[in-house]
Amino acid sequence: MFKDLICCSLVAIAVGASAGESPENRRSPRKAVREVRGQGVDGNVSQADAGSTGRKRIIRNADSDSDWYVEAERLLKEAAASENPPPFINRRVAMALLNNPEKLDEAEEWIRKAESEGDPEVPLLRQKLAAAREAAKPAPTGVVVKTDDVFPGYTLLAPKGFGRTYLLNNDGEAVHEWVHTNMVTVTSSYLLPNGNLLRMALDAESQVAGQRPGIMVQELSWDGDVVWQYLPDLPGVRIHHDMLRLPNGNMLVVVSEKKELQECLAVGRDFETLPKEMLWVDAVYEVKSVGRNGGEVVWRWSPWDHLIQDRDPNLPSHGNPADFPERIDIKRVRAGHVTDDWLHVNSVAYNKDRNEVMLSVHALGEVWVVSRKSGKLVYRWGNPAAYGRSDLEDQTLFQHHNAHWIEDGLPGSGNILVFNNGVGRPGGDYSSVLELKPPLGFWGGWKKDGSAFKPCPMEWEYEADPPDAMFSEVVSGAQRLPNGNTLICIGIGGMLLEVDAQKQIVWKYVNPVQVERRGAKGRGKWKASPGTANMLYRAQKYPLDYPAFKDRNLNPNGLLGQMGLAIE
Repeated sequence: MFKDLICCSLVAIAVGASAGESPENRRSPRKAVREVRGQGVDGNVSQADAGSTGRKRIIRNADSDSDWYVEAERLLKEAAASENPPPFINRRVAMALLNNPEKLDEAEEWIRKAESEGDPEVPLLRQKLAAAREAAKPAPTGVVVKTDDVFPGYTLLAPKGFGRTYLLNNDGEAVHEWVHTNMVTVTSSYLLPNGNLLRMALDAESQVAGQRPGIMVQELSWDGDVVWQYLPDLPGVRIHHDMLRLPNGNMLVVVSEKKELQECLAVGRDFETLPKEMLWVDAVYEVKSVGRNGGEVVWRWSPWDHLIQDRDPNLPSHGNPADFPERIDIKRVRAGHVTDDWLHVNSVAYNKDRNEVMLSVHALGEVWVVSRKSGKLVYRWGNPAAYGRSDLEDQTLFQHHNAHWIEDGLPGSGNILVFNNGVGRPGGDYSSVLELKPPLGFWGGWKKDGSAFKPCPMEWEYEADPPDAMFSEVVSGAQRLPNGNTLICIGIGGMLLEVDAQKQIVWKYVNPVQVERRGAKGRGKWKASPGTANMLYRAQKYPLDYPAFKDRNLNPNGLLGQMGLAIE
C-alpha cells in the first residue's frame, strides 16, 4: 500500500496533475518525492508522517539529487506498466528521464509513446528534449573569458574529491601542483603565507564509499609532505567543512558533536524530529598543534550551551525564542527536511580586531557572530523566523555558504561577503553574492531593535542576467580581491567567475577535472546531477606578491590535462 501511495502521488504531482496544468504549477520529481515522504515543499513535517518507518528509511536513502530522479523514474515506470495506467503517464516518464543526460534517447522513446496516445504536450516535450541534448554537449573548459581587467594573481584550484591541488595563472596554466592521491580534498583548501597547503582531507577509499567520519585537517609543505594533521580522538566528534589558521598559530575548526536521544529530549527537542534518534550538533574548536599528528582543544563554542525552547516549561531551557535572540531554538529543523545534521555550519571566519567568530549556518539560513571573549552569540542575520521574529523582515539567506568579513585593506573591508545559494528562494531558485554592511553602533557593538538584531544593509549584490543563469544548489563561495573585483566560485559546474565592481565578467574559468563520485553508502555512481563531476567546494586567489610565492619556481607547466598534468 505504501508503494501504491507513492506511485499515485508521483503521478499526480511530479510533473503536473493534468494535461492542462500550467508549467509553473508543476512540481519537480525532487519535490514530488519529498512530499510523498511526509514532507511539504515548505519543509514542514507532519508528526504522523515523520514517525513512519518506511518513509524515514526512504529519507535516509536519498542523500543525493540522483536518488530523487531515479526514484521518480522507477515509480512512474511502474505506474505506466500497471493494468490501469494514469492518463498521459508516458509524458510523465519522459519528463523524469529528461533530467538525466544519459537517458535522452530513452526519453525520446517515451515521447513517441506519448505522441501515439495523442498527448497535446508532445511539442513541448520535443522542445525540452532538444534543449536537454544541447545542454548535454561538452561545455568548454579552462579559461573561457579573460580581459585586461582581471586581477593579477594565482588561483588555488582544489577539485572536490580529487587527489591533486593546483595553482593556476590567469591563462589557466598550472604553475604548481600538490599530489596527494591517497588523501583527497573534500572541502576547504587555503595557501598559507609560508607556502604550505592547508586543507580538509579524506582517505580516498572512504571518498569512493561515501563515508565521512575520517575527515581531517591536513597541512602539506610546498613539496607535498605532511607537516601536520589533526583528527579528533574525542568520542562522538568529527570534523567537517571548514577551518582557518588564527594569528596565534592555532586552528579554528568546525566539528560536529554527537548528542544521544536522551540528551536531545532533555533540552526540548521533539522526538519526531530525530529520525535517527540522535543529533549531530556543530561546534567550533580552537586547536593547538601537538606534534605532527595531534592537537589540544584550548577553546570551544557550541550552540548546545545556548539553547532555548517553548515546548516544555519544566525544562531549564524554557523561554520565548523571540525574547532571547542570543539563544538558539532547539525546535528549529533544517529547511526542507528533517535530518540528524541539525545546523550544517559550512564556514568559519575570524575578525582579529573584534575577536569575533563568524559562522555560516546553512540549515537555518543565518549568519552567526560569536564573541570569543564572552562566548556569547552577539549577532545573527538572514532568517528572523529562526528565532521567532518573522515579522521583522523576510528571509534573505537560503542554504548559503562562505560568510566572512572582507579583509583589512581590501575594498569593502569590514563588510560581510556571502554566497547565497538561493535554494527555495521565493520566486525561483537562483544564486547571488551579497556584500552586507554590519549594523554596528558608535560604541562598537551590534545594534538591536528591542530584543531583535538590526538587519544588515545591502552594499553590493551580484546576480546573473537572467538570475537563474547562476545557480549552485550546494557548496560555492566568493572572495573580494585587492583591485575591487570579486572571485565567485559556482561550485556545481565547477565555474569560477571574476567580476568587477560594475558586475562585468572579466575572467571565467571552468574546471576540467572530472571526478567520479558515489552516493551515500556507495550506492552507485553519482551521475544524475549535471555539474557534480567537476565540482569545486571553493576557490581562493592570491596576489603575485603573496609571501608564499617568494623565491618559488612558478613557470607554467601547461593546461590541466596537457604536458603530463593529470586530471583523472
